[in-house]
Amino acid sequence: MSKEKLTLYVDQKTSRMVHEVAGSLGKSVPELVREFIVKMHQEIESAEISPSISKWVGILKTKKRYKYLRDQRTM
Repeated sequence: MSKEKLTLYVDQKTSRMVHEVAGSLGKSVPELVREFIVKMHQEIESAEISPSISKWVGILKTKKRYKYLRDQRTM
């Protein structure tokens, strides 16, 4: 996977906290940020699916996303 540089500006206190948390978890700051963003993205994606539908996620073998299939059904 290719990597892309991301510059993030935070205040000094936040910077210290990020480095402390990363160090205590044995991870680098980029690893910590990546894991956080991936987790937040997954939560947002799963929140858009109603509970009655979520139990069926993964049962249909298709590469199409739920939102695409949902929108096609309503057309």
